[in-house]
Amino acid sequence: MLCAANFDKMKLKYDAQKGNKLNSQMTGFEAVNCDWMWSYDLKEWTQELESGKYGYSSHRPCKSVKAFRRMLQTAPKGVEFKLWNKYVGCNVYGTGCA
Repeated sequence: MLCAANFDKMKLKYDAQKGNKLNSQMTGFEAVNCDWMWSYDLKEWTQELESGKYGYSSHRPCKSVKAFRRMLQTAPKGVEFKLWNKYVGCNVYGTGCA
């Protein structure tokens, strides 16, 4: 797990320009360009799907950039994730650290 000093230095890429960034109004995040799925029952990211046994989704709930940073600490290492915003052009990208 990342220490508090690295938490603020975590590299995130914003679609919006510096003056137009939104840190709330988020709907959730998902893995970009890979087959990682969020298991609602196990509460973890997985690539091995067991048909009919658990509830899976490509989308994990998340409401803010601060929560996104916390969730990236437990997300699979090296996998890029996209945090969706309600508004077009305000999405945020980050990479998993676990």
